[in-house]
Amino acid sequence: MWEQIKHVYSEMTGSEKKIADYLMANMNEAIEMNITDLANAIATSPGTITRFCKKIGVGSYSSLKLMMQKTLTETNLPQTTSLEPMQRSYIELIQTTAHLIDQDELLAICKEITSSRSVHLYGLGNAGLVAQEMEYRLRRMGLLATTAFDSHSMVMDASIVTSEDVVIAFSNSGESREVVQAMQLAKESGCTTVAFVGYQHSPLAELVDYRLLTAGASGEAFLINTQLPLLFTADAVTKTLMETNEALKAHYLQTLKALDRLKERSE
Repeated sequence: MWEQIKHVYSEMTGSEKKIADYLMANMNEAIEMNITDLANAIATSPGTITRFCKKIGVGSYSSLKLMMQKTLTETNLPQTTSLEPMQRSYIELIQTTAHLIDQDELLAICKEITSSRSVHLYGLGNAGLVAQEMEYRLRRMGLLATTAFDSHSMVMDASIVTSEDVVIAFSNSGESREVVQAMQLAKESGCTTVAFVGYQHSPLAELVDYRLLTAGASGEAFLINTQLPLLFTADAVTKTLMETNEALKAHYLQTLKALDRLKERSE
C-alpha cells in the first residue's frame, strides 16, 4: 500500500496528502471508520477521499479499507523466523512492480525494440548487471544488443546511436548523473529512449520517451537486492517480446537448444 501511495504522492493535492499522512500515522483507527467519519477526522470531504482512492489505484473507499486490512495483517504476522520480514519485502517488491507496469507502455516498448536496428543498454553497479542480463536475452532472440557499464562507455555509445536504435537505461533512483547525461546525449542523437526506473518524477523518467516503473525497497532496505524489481521488469519485456513475435520466440528456443547441446558435450 505504501508503495502505491509513494509513487503518486508528489502528484497529490494538499488535501490528498493530508489523507495519506493521516492513514500512515493512524491506520488502526482509520480502518474502523466509514468515509464520513474519516473525512471529519481529517477535516476534508468524502469526495476528496474518493478522489484519493482513485489516485492510488484502488477505485473506492471500500477497496481502500480492504487494502488497509491486508497491510495490517501482513504487518502483524507472527515472526517465526528472522527471514520473514525479508521474505515479505521481496514479495511486496514483485507485487508492487507488477502493479506499476503499464501494459500499453510495455507493448509500445516491445514494438520499438523489434523494429529497431540495435538495442543499447545502460546501467551502473547492480543496474548494470541487469542490463547485461537483458542483453543476453535479446541476443538469444536474434536481436543486436550491447551493454555499457560505466560513464565513459555510455557517453561514447550514446554519441554514435541513430534514429534506428533503441537505448534502455536501468536505474532504481533515476537520478544518476552519468546515466541521465548519457541518455540526454542519446536522445539528441534521435534514437528512441526507454527507462526501467524506480521514480516517476526522477530526471531520468521525465527525460525518456517510454518508461516502466519499478518498486523501491523499504524496511530492511540494506538487505534487499535492488536488482530484483529491475530484473522482474526485464522478465516482463522478455515474455512480451516472445508472446508477440513468433520469430523471436523461435530464435530464443533455438539458442537454448544450442547451449544445451554444448553443455552435454562438455559433460
